[in-house]
Amino acid sequence: MPGISSLDEIREKPSLRVLPNPALDDFQLLLNGKAVQEGELSIFNLEGKEVLFERIAGFKVNVPRKTLPSGLYLLRYTCGHHYYTEKLLLR
Repeated sequence: MPGISSLDEIREKPSLRVLPNPALDDFQLLLNGKAVQEGELSIFNLEGKEVLFERIAGFKVNVPRKTLPSGLYLLRYTCGHHYYTEKLLLR
């Protein structure tokens, strides 16, 4: 059974954070671990419709709000065979 063998593995655990959340305007994605590679960001509304798609790279990415109306969204960042999800509330 695989397990964590060192503190480095804990520090390198891939993660995605969205700041600020809730957001009034543009927001940032903070990536770490294996997530810090070139990938694709998709934003979905609560009806499941993709409302924004961007190719991104780096550990700190600014995402413009553009014309997204206020509401709750689901972000999906895909990097290779891995994907990460996070909720976002736009006010």
